[in-house]
Amino acid sequence: RLSLVGSEMCIRDRHNVPTYPHYSKQVRKTDYDKYDLFLGMDDKNVAYLKNLFAPDEKKKVKKFLEYAGQSRDVADPYYTGNFDDTYDDLKIGIEFLINNIENRK
Repeated sequence: RLSLVGSEMCIRDRHNVPTYPHYSKQVRKTDYDKYDLFLGMDDKNVAYLKNLFAPDEKKKVKKFLEYAGQSRDVADPYYTGNFDDTYDDLKIGIEFLINNIENRK
C-alpha cells in the first residue's frame, strides 16, 4: 500500500490528485514488442532503456520531457527534496504527451 507523507501528501491534496492501486515491474527486453512507448525520466533511465532495447529500431525509447520540447531531466525529489518541481514537470510532460497521442488519431 502506498503511504504519502509530508510534501507529497500536500501536493496530492492541493491538486486533487487521486490515488489508485498500482504496481511496478522491472522492464525486460521482451517488453519491447508488447508496448508502444518507454519513457525515461532522466538521462540515466533513457540510457538504460536504449541499451536494453538496442538497437531500438522503432524509436520507442524517449525522454519524458521530450514531448514538451525540453531536453532536461524530470526533477527528482529524492535529490532535490522539492516535490513541487517534480509535480510541475510531470504535469507539463503528461499534458504534452496526451496532446501528442491525441493528434496521432
